[in-house]
Amino acid sequence: MGKHRLFSAKEWQALQFAVIDVFMMVSEIEGSMGMDEEEQNAFIDLLENPASIENTLLRELLASIAPTWKHILDAYYSQYQLNEAYFAGSFARARALVDGRLDKDEAQAFKVALTAHFGGIIANASGSAEPGMGRLSDDEVQAITAIAIWLGSDPSC
Repeated sequence: MGKHRLFSAKEWQALQFAVIDVFMMVSEIEGSMGMDEEEQNAFIDLLENPASIENTLLRELLASIAPTWKHILDAYYSQYQLNEAYFAGSFARARALVDGRLDKDEAQAFKVALTAHFGGIIANASGSAEPGMGRLSDDEVQAITAIAIWLGSDPSC
C-alpha cells in the first residue's frame, strides 16, 4: 500500500509543492542565470521515470505530479514566492507532515532523499565540474544545506 493514503488531499498537495520547491530553489538559486534547460530536463525525466527513485514517498509524489503537472504547476505558481520566508515555511510544513505521519526512520529517509538525492540530481544536471558534489555551485550547496536544515534532515544517513 502506498504512502499517499496517510495524507489528506491538501497535505499531499503540500508535499507535492515541497518537491517542486526543491526544484525551484536549487535551479533558480544562481541568480540571473537562473534555471537552465538541463535542470528542467532532469526534473521532467524524474517525473516521467519516478521508478529511478528509491524512496517510496518521494517516488509516489513524483508519480502523482506527472499526470497533471501543468495543473499542479498552475496551483503551485499561484502561491509561490521566491524568498527565504516562503521556502522556510514550505519545508517546515513538509517536515511536520512527514514527522507526524511516518515513523522516525521513514521520515528521515524521505527528508534525505528529497534534499540530497533529488536536490543533488537537479543541481548536478547542469554542473560543469566532476560528477558528485564537485559539480554543484556554492549557491546550490547553500540551497541544499538550507533545505536540509528546514526539513530537519540529517544528510549523513
